[in-house]
Amino acid sequence: MQTVMTVEEVARLLKVSGATIYREVEKGLLPGFKIGRQWRFRQEELENFIQERSSWRRKFQSLLDELQKEGAKKDITEKIVSQEITAVRGAKRRRKR
Repeated sequence: MQTVMTVEEVARLLKVSGATIYREVEKGLLPGFKIGRQWRFRQEELENFIQERSSWRRKFQSLLDELQKEGAKKDITEKIVSQEITAVRGAKRRRKR
């Protein structure tokens, strides 16, 4: 049987407040489920979430570094890169809805 965690336990694990956990799970950014009015989290899903999130950040930083290198060669400004990042984030949020 999988280990199930409470909001308080997840908050301690991630070193954030309970309010942050509620906010993220309500947005659909954190994997969880409700039993009655209380949120619960499967430990395995949280571990996968953490792993994916850190992997995504490394890939994103690598891509950003590459874009900045190429941008210097092609005179692409930080403003253009920032606009593209904002567009990608917006598209990702729209897909989750």
